[in-house]
Amino acid sequence: MNKREAKTRIKSLLEAIGDLKDKVDELKSDAECERDEMEPYEGRSELTPNQEEKQEWLDNVASTLEELFDNLESSQGELEGYLE
Repeated sequence: MNKREAKTRIKSLLEAIGDLKDKVDELKSDAECERDEMEPYEGRSELTPNQEEKQEWLDNVASTLEELFDNLESSQGELEGYLE
């Protein structure tokens, strides 16, 4: 593989990273919205233990996705440096 071929493959990978970042960001946003919209069932003043567990799970998912997004963004920046 020569340098030009490597750069072509890096460009392709950067496009895939961009698409993946969009999907990660969308899923993170959906998880956060679901978590934030949870309300106690009708006639109750507090969330049930199951609702609280789901809320915590969604929060953990969103946090993990945020870390993944940041890592992808960092890797994307590093790879772009090889195209110069």
